[in-house]
Amino acid sequence: MAKMIMKFSYETCAKWLREKAASLRSIGLNVTIKENDAPVRTILLRLESSKSMAELVVWETGATSMMFINLAKDDYDLNRHDLILVGDQFESDLGEFFKLVK
Repeated sequence: MAKMIMKFSYETCAKWLREKAASLRSIGLNVTIKENDAPVRTILLRLESSKSMAELVVWETGATSMMFINLAKDDYDLNRHDLILVGDQFESDLGEFFKLVK
């Protein structure tokens, strides 16, 4: 039987990011999470520490914007825009962002 490909779900991704935010707070990062409904639903996750600043935005369309700034180098380690097309892959698609954060 063929594997079903799940369409991207903004609700599932937003829930996962809210849970991820809680775990990042527990390791001492300053975490801001904001959600907007208009004109397109978005969730923004902003992380700050003494060494870095990071921001991730996910739109309900599956578009993402990821930025990670290393404050010691005063330079971007990551500045990328992507599109998450498959619903069950957002965790791996956003993995590069979260590897830099830890």
